[in-house]
Amino acid sequence: MERDQRKNSFRFETLPQQADRQAPVDFAGDFGSLNATVKLSLRTYTLEDFETLYEIDQECYEPALAYSKREFGNYLRFPGAECVIAEENGNTAGFCLTAHQRARGTIITIDVLEKFRRRGVGTALLAEAERRLAAHA
Repeated sequence: MERDQRKNSFRFETLPQQADRQAPVDFAGDFGSLNATVKLSLRTYTLEDFETLYEIDQECYEPALAYSKREFGNYLRFPGAECVIAEENGNTAGFCLTAHQRARGTIITIDVLEKFRRRGVGTALLAEAERRLAAHA
């Protein structure tokens, strides 16, 4: 096949098998929840949180994708950076790190520990991060 023909030929790519999996239906008929929703409190990052959040990032991502301590610290110090932390009973469940510049916002990372996934933690973090970013628009 010539180079030009490849460029114009459209083919669907095969997705990994796990992309086809759906969460099992719970008794309420909700496809999205596997566990009960947790009671969360959301708060803003403080310097004392750094090690805990760094460890969560290491646990949530493979080594090739997880931030180094230096990268993570740089993102937290980025002008316009803001980090929201979700806690359940004083235990950190996850966090969302964002940055804004003028009216434009970016989600740098959103990390939720595995035992808190599919329980509304990521949704709560994202909603709060969006609310805070919108306040800068």
